[in-house]
Amino acid sequence: HMARVARVVMSALETFHEDSHILEWGLWLLLELGGLPEVLGILKRAGDLSPGELSPVGLSTLKALQQVQWGQTDRADPSTIPEFVSVVGACAMRALQASSQEALELG
Repeated sequence: HMARVARVVMSALETFHEDSHILEWGLWLLLELGGLPEVLGILKRAGDLSPGELSPVGLSTLKALQQVQWGQTDRADPSTIPEFVSVVGACAMRALQASSQEALELG
């Protein structure tokens, strides 16, 4: 049943991504269902869709990832760390590049 629920949550997140409450609780539920890889995928897609800025979906996803308790949250184990670092690191790099670009434009 968990796979079906996760698909429904993903569908709701795609359909209602502009609703902050659905984002917050949908991402929380996805993490509770062991959907850390899926949440990382959402963050990656959010970065790919809006390079140079952090979208509301990206920001909500980063906030949700703060809840991850390594070794306790389902699927938050050592095998997930490389993907986590890659996706969150890319997000941080995009944010740094965007802020550097803004500083150049202001100067």
